[in-house]
Amino acid sequence: MPERKRVAERSEWQQRALEAGRLFTPAAPISAEAFFAGRIGQLRRVVDAVNQRGQHAMIFGERGVGKTSMANVVATKILGPVLPVRVNCDTTDTYSSLWMKVFERTPVEQTVTDMGLMSTTTTVHEFLADRFRDDEGGGIVPDDVCRALEGLRWCPVRS
Repeated sequence: MPERKRVAERSEWQQRALEAGRLFTPAAPISAEAFFAGRIGQLRRVVDAVNQRGQHAMIFGERGVGKTSMANVVATKILGPVLPVRVNCDTTDTYSSLWMKVFERTPVEQTVTDMGLMSTTTTVHEFLADRFRDDEGGGIVPDDVCRALEGLRWCPVRS
């Protein structure tokens, strides 16, 4: 077989291998709803929860079951402003430590007005976890989460 033909076949094989790698990505999250078959009921429950005022959704499960794919598809269905927060859990996590991880990645802004003759208003950017750092109560409980998430004004994530 002539060398030129061998090079052309090798090049064609490499192109096909690259194309297959681009199309077949079992480890990568799915972002298109069309490829998310069989989980429409779960998808609807998460979207319904997130789209209701005062409701929040948490997606959890074993490694590789499609949590990130679910979050990607849900993000296309949300009606209002949403701040997606992704955290990883491990076997040492508790309810409190898991929420602290979420709050460490949740940027918020608060308007503070100084009282006095010349009152000034300042906008303070912080992370939600900053509000719990000095808490001596022994951890975050469900009522803390409800109070923390009520009426928040999200701010852009600081870099």
